[in-house]
Amino acid sequence: MRKFKFVDDQSYKFWNIELAGSSYTVAWGRIGTKGQSKTKDFGSEAAAQKAYDKIIQEKLSEGYVEITPPTPTATTDNVLEKAIAHDFDDVAAHAAFADWLTQQGDPRGEFIQVQLALEDPQTPAVQRKELQKREAELFQAHGRTWLGSLAEELLDGAPLSEWQRQYRAPERCQFTRGWLEMVRIPYLSVAFARAFARAPEARMLRRLYIQGLAYEDEGDYEAGEDVPVGSYYPAVYAILRSPYLGNVRVFHLGEPEEEGNCHTSGETAIDLVSRMPHLEELYLLAHRVDMKGLFALKTLPKLRVLQLYHNTGVHPLEILAENATFSNLTHLLLYPHALEPEDDAAYI
Repeated sequence: MRKFKFVDDQSYKFWNIELAGSSYTVAWGRIGTKGQSKTKDFGSEAAAQKAYDKIIQEKLSEGYVEITPPTPTATTDNVLEKAIAHDFDDVAAHAAFADWLTQQGDPRGEFIQVQLALEDPQTPAVQRKELQKREAELFQAHGRTWLGSLAEELLDGAPLSEWQRQYRAPERCQFTRGWLEMVRIPYLSVAFARAFARAPEARMLRRLYIQGLAYEDEGDYEAGEDVPVGSYYPAVYAILRSPYLGNVRVFHLGEPEEEGNCHTSGETAIDLVSRMPHLEELYLLAHRVDMKGLFALKTLPKLRVLQLYHNTGVHPLEILAENATFSNLTHLLLYPHALEPEDDAAYI
């Protein structure tokens, strides 16, 4: 159960909500009283999750503050999950977690075991085909549950046009060793950015591709503190609220290089990147990136590849050269935005 309160000169109220399957129950009233409660059923877990996320966001925008007490546990799944988060390449930790889940009757245990077997180069070709079939069956049956509130966009999102598919890979998500490991967003909207920011399913995410930004007017989405007034691309601010960016190794912002589109805004790129301390590859195919701020960052000691395209203005490489944090950099790819060869609007 998640608990909230609202206190000002005239009010002293509580509001609680508990999600259970296809329904949720809310309780509300004056703090210190029993208050009232009401249960609402939505017919499916996915619909209930969506409504649950929405009403919590509404309460937060109304000024309610969450007071849910933390409940740390030292359960087996918690310990193994921490080990995986610390070292995603630890196959033994994944295998142990898969065994534990299987013992609990959780089908994701088998899914992890199947994906681990498919990684093994010694798996025979005949067995590999059976494993691939079983992998698809398990995801078909349980993928929506494993994606939670992200399922609607990643599984049911509007199909890309033929022109878009020419440049954008069709897959919008990928699981590795049973975890959501890659998310590809053709056009980031405020609604999906908010869902992503609240989705614990993304806690092991290692590759994030934001290939385009939805242009949304203020009337196209619900106002909130996470989005500044007057922004042309509000979604890039909403996604900053995500606490699940710490494991990202590859981040790509902007249209695919082959498309040559330079209209993606990079105004929050530094804020996003600063939340990714384990980043190894960074691709910013966007304009309005704060290059001085980027080259001065002290949070990217593991960065190997840096691609920065479409920015105008001087590229202050002397700042990058003096920053010892970038000592592991092996690839530096720069392509300034300029209309003509003699245009001095941007240069290295």
